[in-house]
Amino acid sequence: MRTIDYYTQIGLLIPVRRSPSNYRYYGDDALVRLRWIERLKAEKYTLEEIRAWLDEIDHLLREGDLQSLAQRMEEVLASLEQAKKELAKLTPALSHLQGQDHDRVAKQFAARAMSTLQGMLVLLSNTPPTL
Repeated sequence: MRTIDYYTQIGLLIPVRRSPSNYRYYGDDALVRLRWIERLKAEKYTLEEIRAWLDEIDHLLREGDLQSLAQRMEEVLASLEQAKKELAKLTPALSHLQGQDHDRVAKQFAARAMSTLQGMLVLLSNTPPTL
């Protein structure tokens, strides 16, 4: 509940109304927004990046540009899937290196994973948002 309170306080979620007892009521769209926020947070996006992306989505909705909206959401989903695949490639290497000499592990890891990490950094630095 504190997370929802915080998101409301910073403007990421907006209640549709308040009760006489000052309880906040959220619509179905707030649940969708909350799911996107949590999904993007799990992928290590900052709240500022998430806010910018949600602002872009809100703008597309207000403009009625559903084609651009659908395209943008597909781009974000594709980038998240690609990041997951890249991380999955690193898991066996990390498991193999567990328990070994740290200096040797660092050298092996750097040699094996540098291109993957660079690709992930490029991917993550470009999405979302691209305004």
